[in-house]
Amino acid sequence: MAKTPRRGNPSAPDYPIDGRKAAEAVQQIIGQLLSAELFFPTTRQVAQAVNGHPLTHAAIVYCGTNRQRLRAAIQRYFRFFGPVEGCRLVGADLDAGACILDLVWTTPGGTVLVDELVANRSVLPGMAAFEERVDEVFEASRALFGDRLRGVRVCVFGAPAKSAFIEADGTESPLSHAVLP
Repeated sequence: MAKTPRRGNPSAPDYPIDGRKAAEAVQQIIGQLLSAELFFPTTRQVAQAVNGHPLTHAAIVYCGTNRQRLRAAIQRYFRFFGPVEGCRLVGADLDAGACILDLVWTTPGGTVLVDELVANRSVLPGMAAFEERVDEVFEASRALFGDRLRGVRVCVFGAPAKSAFIEADGTESPLSHAVLP
Protein backbone atom coordinates (compact mmCIF):
# COMPACT_ATOMS: atom_id res chain seq x y z
CA MET A 1 0.00 0.00 0.00
CA ALA A 2 1.47 3.33 -1.07
CA LYS A 3 1.76 6.16 1.42
CA THR A 4 0.02 9.39 0.61
CA PRO A 5 2.58 12.17 0.24
CA ARG A 6 2.50 14.79 2.99
CA ARG A 7 1.52 18.33 2.20
CA GLY A 8 3.41 21.32 3.53
CA ASN A 9 6.73 20.58 5.19
CA PRO A 10 7.55 16.91 4.49
CA SER A 11 10.14 16.78 7.26
CA ALA A 12 7.75 18.13 9.93
CA PRO A 13 7.05 15.71 12.78
CA ASP A 14 3.57 14.23 13.18
CA TYR A 15 3.18 14.75 16.92
CA PRO A 16 2.09 17.46 19.34
CA ILE A 17 4.73 20.03 20.17
CA ASP A 18 6.95 19.55 23.21
CA GLY A 19 5.65 21.12 26.43
CA ARG A 20 8.72 23.27 26.97
CA LYS A 21 8.58 24.62 23.41
CA ALA A 22 4.85 25.25 23.78
CA ALA A 23 5.46 27.19 27.01
CA GLU A 24 8.13 29.30 25.28
CA ALA A 25 5.75 30.00 22.40
CA VAL A 26 2.99 31.03 24.84
CA GLN A 27 5.36 33.45 26.57
CA GLN A 28 6.54 34.89 23.25
CA ILE A 29 3.00 35.39 21.96
CA ILE A 30 1.80 37.00 25.20
CA GLY A 31 4.80 39.34 25.00
CA GLN A 32 3.96 40.21 21.38
CA LEU A 33 0.32 40.94 22.22
CA LEU A 34 1.24 43.11 25.21
CA SER A 35 3.98 44.91 23.26
CA ALA A 36 1.34 45.76 20.65
CA GLU A 37 -0.68 47.24 23.56
CA LEU A 38 -3.36 44.56 23.30
CA PHE A 39 -3.98 44.31 27.04
CA PHE A 40 -7.38 42.66 26.60
CA PRO A 41 -7.10 40.88 23.24
CA THR A 42 -10.12 39.39 21.56
CA THR A 43 -10.31 35.71 20.69
CA ARG A 44 -9.65 36.64 17.07
CA GLN A 45 -6.51 38.64 17.96
CA VAL A 46 -5.19 35.72 20.01
CA ALA A 47 -5.93 33.29 17.17
CA GLN A 48 -4.14 35.51 14.64
CA ALA A 49 -1.08 35.79 16.89
CA VAL A 50 -1.00 32.02 17.42
CA ASN A 51 -1.49 31.27 13.72
CA GLY A 52 1.44 33.55 12.90
CA HIS A 53 3.85 31.75 15.25
CA PRO A 54 6.18 29.32 13.44
CA LEU A 55 5.77 26.60 16.04
CA THR A 56 2.15 26.05 15.09
CA HIS A 57 3.23 24.95 11.63
CA ALA A 58 5.75 22.37 12.88
CA ALA A 59 3.47 19.33 13.02
CA ILE A 60 1.10 18.82 10.13
CA VAL A 61 -1.22 16.26 11.70
CA TYR A 62 -1.49 18.03 15.05
CA CYS A 63 -1.35 21.66 13.92
CA GLY A 64 -4.97 22.30 14.96
CA THR A 65 -4.36 20.73 18.36
CA ASN A 66 -1.17 22.73 18.81
CA ARG A 67 -2.90 25.99 17.95
CA GLN A 68 -5.77 25.26 20.33
CA ARG A 69 -3.33 24.40 23.11
CA LEU A 70 -1.48 27.71 22.66
CA ARG A 71 -4.69 29.75 22.35
CA ALA A 72 -6.09 28.25 25.56
CA ALA A 73 -2.94 29.01 27.54
CA ILE A 74 -2.74 32.58 26.25
CA GLN A 75 -6.39 33.24 26.99
CA ARG A 76 -5.86 31.78 30.48
CA TYR A 77 -3.15 34.40 31.13
CA PHE A 78 -5.42 37.27 30.14
CA ARG A 79 -8.38 35.82 32.06
CA PHE A 80 -6.67 35.02 35.35
CA PHE A 81 -3.54 37.13 35.45
CA GLY A 82 -3.97 39.91 32.88
CA PRO A 83 -2.17 43.21 33.27
CA VAL A 84 -2.45 44.88 36.66
CA GLU A 85 -4.52 48.03 36.33
CA GLY A 86 -2.42 51.16 35.95
CA CYS A 87 0.81 49.28 35.21
CA ARG A 88 2.86 49.87 32.07
CA LEU A 89 4.72 47.12 30.23
CA VAL A 90 8.48 47.67 30.25
CA GLY A 91 9.22 44.61 28.16
CA ALA A 92 8.95 40.90 27.54
CA ASP A 93 11.80 38.39 27.74
CA LEU A 94 14.19 40.84 29.42
CA ASP A 95 17.71 39.55 29.96
CA ALA A 96 18.53 39.83 33.67
CA GLY A 97 21.93 38.19 33.35
CA ALA A 98 21.23 35.04 35.35
CA CYS A 99 17.90 34.42 33.65
CA ILE A 100 15.26 35.83 31.32
CA LEU A 101 12.36 37.73 32.93
CA ASP A 102 9.11 36.90 31.14
CA LEU A 103 7.23 40.18 31.63
CA VAL A 104 8.30 43.35 33.44
CA TRP A 105 5.87 46.10 34.45
CA THR A 106 6.17 49.49 36.14
CA THR A 107 3.47 50.55 38.58
CA PRO A 108 2.02 54.06 38.78
CA GLY A 109 4.24 54.60 41.85
CA GLY A 110 7.38 53.77 39.86
CA THR A 111 8.03 50.34 41.38
CA VAL A 112 8.58 47.23 39.26
CA LEU A 113 6.50 44.06 39.00
CA VAL A 114 7.84 40.95 37.30
CA ASP A 115 5.59 38.21 35.92
CA GLU A 116 7.02 34.69 35.83
CA LEU A 117 4.78 32.74 33.44
CA VAL A 118 4.53 29.03 34.22
CA ALA A 119 2.81 27.51 31.20
CA ASN A 120 4.56 24.13 31.25
CA ARG A 121 2.45 21.53 33.06
CA SER A 122 5.45 19.41 33.93
CA VAL A 123 6.79 22.10 36.29
CA LEU A 124 4.36 22.91 39.10
CA PRO A 125 4.56 24.35 42.63
CA GLY A 126 6.16 21.96 45.09
CA MET A 127 8.57 20.53 42.53
CA ALA A 128 12.28 21.25 42.99
CA ALA A 129 12.65 22.59 39.41
CA PHE A 130 9.77 25.02 40.00
CA GLU A 131 11.19 26.31 43.29
CA GLU A 132 14.66 26.73 41.77
CA ARG A 133 13.26 28.70 38.82
CA VAL A 134 11.20 30.99 41.05
CA ASP A 135 14.22 31.63 43.32
CA GLU A 136 16.37 32.37 40.26
CA VAL A 137 13.82 34.85 38.87
CA PHE A 138 13.35 36.54 42.25
CA GLU A 139 17.07 36.94 42.90
CA ALA A 140 17.75 38.21 39.36
CA SER A 141 14.85 40.69 39.68
CA ARG A 142 16.08 41.93 43.04
CA ALA A 143 19.64 42.32 41.69
CA LEU A 144 18.44 44.17 38.58
CA PHE A 145 15.83 46.49 40.12
CA GLY A 146 16.98 46.77 43.74
CA ASP A 147 14.68 48.96 45.87
CA ARG A 148 12.36 49.57 42.92
CA LEU A 149 11.23 45.91 42.92
CA ARG A 150 7.66 45.60 44.20
CA GLY A 151 7.61 41.83 43.73
CA VAL A 152 7.28 38.85 41.42
CA ARG A 153 3.94 37.42 40.32
CA VAL A 154 4.29 33.67 39.70
CA CYS A 155 1.44 32.92 37.26
CA VAL A 156 0.75 29.17 37.09
CA PHE A 157 -1.45 28.56 34.05
CA GLY A 158 -2.26 24.92 34.85
CA ALA A 159 -3.29 25.70 38.45
CA PRO A 160 -4.14 29.40 38.85
CA ALA A 161 -5.03 28.92 42.53
CA LYS A 162 -1.40 27.90 43.18
CA SER A 163 -0.08 31.17 41.76
CA ALA A 164 1.86 33.32 44.20
CA PHE A 165 3.13 36.82 44.80
CA ILE A 166 6.61 37.22 46.23
CA GLU A 167 7.14 40.60 47.86
CA ALA A 168 10.45 42.42 47.50
CA ASP A 169 11.36 41.34 51.05
CA GLY A 170 10.90 37.67 50.07
CA THR A 171 7.57 37.00 51.79
CA GLU A 172 5.25 34.86 49.69
CA SER A 173 1.46 34.86 49.61
CA PRO A 174 -1.21 33.50 47.28
CA LEU A 175 -1.54 35.78 44.26
CA SER A 176 -5.28 36.05 44.92
CA HIS A 177 -4.51 37.78 48.26
CA ALA A 178 -1.91 40.19 46.92
CA VAL A 179 -2.72 43.90 46.97
CA LEU A 180 -1.37 45.30 43.72
CA PRO A 181 0.16 47.57 42.58
